[in-house]
Amino acid sequence: MGIRHTYKYVRDYFAGQGCELLEDKYANSLTKMSYKCSCGNISGITFGNFQAGKRCMECSGNKKFTFEYVFSFFKDRDCELLEIEYKGIKTPMKYKCKCGSVDKIRFDDFKRGSFCHNCSIEKRAGVNHYNYNPNLTDEERVMNKTRINEPRYKMWRTKIFKKDDYCCKKCITRGCRLNAHHIKNWAKDVKSRYKVSNGITFCEKCHNAFHSKYGKKNNDQKQITEFIMLGVK
Repeated sequence: MGIRHTYKYVRDYFAGQGCELLEDKYANSLTKMSYKCSCGNISGITFGNFQAGKRCMECSGNKKFTFEYVFSFFKDRDCELLEIEYKGIKTPMKYKCKCGSVDKIRFDDFKRGSFCHNCSIEKRAGVNHYNYNPNLTDEERVMNKTRINEPRYKMWRTKIFKKDDYCCKKCITRGCRLNAHHIKNWAKDVKSRYKVSNGITFCEKCHNAFHSKYGKKNNDQKQITEFIMLGVK
């Protein structure tokens, strides 16, 4: 049973891929919508196809680029293409990144704003991470990274699944990948971290949908109740 996405979820999904949704409402995953691609082109696409990785004609490789164009594209972004020919938008090419690292990248990924492995790590690390919490101590940060392998956390997660009869409490689905969700945030409510009353079972899709709607900070029971009451369409 599929999840009906909100307009905000769809808009943010486009933004997360370096694109801009140009519609002011969302009907369903089969309705074609106008958007501005990460390459700058204005095009139309259904959300289903966008989620599947499809993009505009230029980014999908249907438009041919000259080696001169590709070389200049890298140069304009303070990078240096180290190849002597361009074979296609899906072919990995060796280049020197603006950070000085030598790596390989496909031109379609580079056009969407991706850079080398080192830059990607730096962009997602520390204060640049979307879920960075400045109120945590270094000890708490280490604990957050290792909690999934901690015996106490594993036991808590199993108890949550068992309490909810191994069933997603949103879409009532079994036999899928389940997540144990903290009703009150792990980082904020330390005393309730391992209380069975502070957990609920979601499938992975519903879990992602919850955080897309409510974020990952200051979560509470009111949000859970509202989320479940919305139902699944």
